[in-house]
Amino acid sequence: MEFDELYVMSDALMHGALHLCPRNDIADPFAFLRAETLPSVPVVLEYSSGGKPRDAIGTEVIGVVAYSGRVIQILRDGGVTGWATYPLDIHGKSGEKIEGYHGFAVTGRCGPIDNARSSLEPRPPRVPGGPNVQRWIGLYFAPETWDGSDIFMPEDWGCVFVVEPVKKALEKAKVKNFEFTRLTEFERLQL
Repeated sequence: MEFDELYVMSDALMHGALHLCPRNDIADPFAFLRAETLPSVPVVLEYSSGGKPRDAIGTEVIGVVAYSGRVIQILRDGGVTGWATYPLDIHGKSGEKIEGYHGFAVTGRCGPIDNARSSLEPRPPRVPGGPNVQRWIGLYFAPETWDGSDIFMPEDWGCVFVVEPVKKALEKAKVKNFEFTRLTEFERLQL
């Protein structure tokens, strides 16, 4: 396994893409993403902003994400491991039902992020006149802690990792509103 063949998979936050909000409070949304709690009754999501449903629909609650049936079928057809789904009840801007989406959860795991393998580098300001910031470059973990799943998460962090064949399959299908960043190139703030 090479770290430059692994990617963080995330919502691309496309302009105009539908964004949702859970109708009810969710006590621990990361439990959904980490497949520690898989609801048996649909989680109700309502319009928050945007308009057009894409293949990935983000929500105002980190840890709750909706994937289209098309994405789920690509994963199933490819025999992709390390994921599960749960039911959703989605309502658009006018209250209309939006069908064909599933809550997405990650069952695959690896050990904690190892900051000792990342480099700490200065980066230019993101706003004019702002200060340079120090950023960690790269996400690494001890390879022997990875369970070998195609989709997985570190035990101590909320990012979803995928192997290169998953990225390529989704890109080949031209799915909308997904973003992939190589683990070796991923930047994060110094904490």
